[in-house]
Amino acid sequence: MKKLLLILLCLPIIGFGQIWEKTYGGNSRDDGYFVQQTTDGGYIMCGKTNSFGNGGYDVYLIKTDLNGVEEWSQTYSGSLVGNCIKQTTDGGYIILADAEVGNNYEIQLIKTDLNGVEEWSQVYGGGGLQQSNYVQQTLDGGYIVLGSTDNPNGILFFKVNSNGIEEWSKQFSGGYPGSCQQTLDGGFIICGTNEDAFPDTDLYLIKTDGQGTSNINITSLSNRKLDILINVLGMEINNKKYQPLLYIYDDGTVEKKIVIE
Repeated sequence: MKKLLLILLCLPIIGFGQIWEKTYGGNSRDDGYFVQQTTDGGYIMCGKTNSFGNGGYDVYLIKTDLNGVEEWSQTYSGSLVGNCIKQTTDGGYIILADAEVGNNYEIQLIKTDLNGVEEWSQVYGGGGLQQSNYVQQTLDGGYIVLGSTDNPNGILFFKVNSNGIEEWSKQFSGGYPGSCQQTLDGGFIICGTNEDAFPDTDLYLIKTDGQGTSNINITSLSNRKLDILINVLGMEINNKKYQPLLYIYDDGTVEKKIVIE
């Protein structure tokens, strides 16, 4: 038997202190994947459950008060796992989930009211395998969704309106997604991992405009070759730790990095 675990820590001047610890679930496997504090001081978390629902794995949503006491829970059948949840401006919640459609996994959004009662649900697919990572409400009341796709392999990034209707969709090949945010200029920023360069993976940031458009191709970054490594004084050196270094690649790009190991 595996249950969800929620731990609240305090951060005094020196060290950590545990305030309370709670577990949630039933007699079968229940996993938690994402938690957020709510505007009333409590917590909302999502994951998957095999203890409740209609058999198999269902999305599991639990709301607690500020002391971790469960106030209510909901399950959503037809979905496998809730990977991310955010409270919305109307007091409800948006859940980003993986849904099984035929032999594929596809990305699903579930919008609920403040008690977790489903208001609408949409599944987004394009053939192949899609998996969800992160969702964020946008200034216009819609949502941006970040996930991965194998059609082709890389990042799937799309925007929907407040009713879950897709407005645009973009793909960036050659990377694995982390999270995304809307920026002050109305565009978006995406962070993730360049897995095409495995095992020497790097973090990356992609900046897009308000339509998700960027001239960045993560695959092209992984195909670059390092021509020269210099310090900020222009002196060619071997890789040294804890100092600013300029990496000059064969495609003419230059990156400034500080190596910490």
